Amino acid sequence: SNMRYIKEHNKAGSSYKLEGNRFAAFTPAEYRSMLSKPKSLAKKFESAPLKHKEGAIPAKFDWRTKGVVTPVRYQEGCGAGWAFASAALQESMWAIYDRGLAHLSVQQLLNCDYNDDGCDGGSSDGASYFVLLNQYGMWMSDSDYPFKPYVGECKFDSSMAQSKFVQLTYTKNETDMAVTVATHGVLACGYDASAADFEWYSSCVYDNPDCDPWGICHWMMICGYGTDAGKDYWLAKNSFGST
Repeated sequence: SNMRYIKEHNKAGSSYKLEGNRFAAFTPAEYRSMLSKPKSLAKKFESAPLKHKEGAIPAKFDWRTKGVVTPVRYQEGCGAGWAFASAALQESMWAIYDRGLAHLSVQQLLNCDYNDDGCDGGSSDGASYFVLLNQYGMWMSDSDYPFKPYVGECKFDSSMAQSKFVQLTYTKNETDMAVTVATHGVLACGYDASAADFEWYSSCVYDNPDCDPWGICHWMMICGYGTDAGKDYWLAKNSFGST
């Protein structure tokens, strides 16, 4: 059973801990419904440009301490991590640049972004480009366009926009990622979340060796980094709920 697996893992002395959370009763199929179809982004990000400030960066950094990270949301049985990560990215960047802490619409992407696949998955970079090119970089609020775990009719209304952006940059090099987080803001990150224990992660540094760096099937927002017990880590805001 899932609970037996969790108990055996924690007894084995792994570097990270698991717990019986809301997903403990999920079947493998139910968990997979929350993920995107795996895709490789290796070629896509081969020459991704990034401009950042030069100089030393702190050993650890956490945007949550700056009050610019909104609460964790729950995507339910919908493979929309890509959309949640995109909305979280815009929320935090908007706040970092002193525009206030907005709660932005995920449903705007699910219903309107025809380049991605709704609850069957997508990519945060593609979603953000869609908003930039097709919706003038504008985001509606979650209260005006609330989340539902399914795709419906597009009802985007630019006159109700609560946030806007005009440019995107991206990187795959982890050194540049850390510099970007420390000097510029948060990042959206594709990740292989297909390992059976990812859904039960509780604490410490998650470093499952079965992770495929190019088998992207989920997206999260990177809001910090650091080192714990000699292991470097990224702080990631997920969309699996807060409990």
